[in-house]
Amino acid sequence: MSVSRFLSLVVFCIYIFVALFLYPEASNVDFLSYRHSAFLFPFVMFFLFCLTFIWFPDQWGSIVRGRVTRPSPGGLVAFMGWVLLLLPPLVLILVKIIYKYVL
Repeated sequence: MSVSRFLSLVVFCIYIFVALFLYPEASNVDFLSYRHSAFLFPFVMFFLFCLTFIWFPDQWGSIVRGRVTRPSPGGLVAFMGWVLLLLPPLVLILVKIIYKYVL
């Protein structure tokens, strides 16, 4: 397993831990109840989708359809996977900064 795959899996596990145990809504419902799993399912699916870009960049980059006429470099696909994977905490940090200094 490459370092990138391992680190992305660690980030994914941290996100799941935060969603299960630290998210305020999770404490208001029974553990793994229907409401909790309905909250968790799209969250997990989004991050699994991001992991596929990091784990299989060459396969995603080789897709050529429609307006895409050339294969994309695997490194660029993996980089965009990392951007998507790290986007939620970056947005939260940006929102906190905006609320603290702008509003």
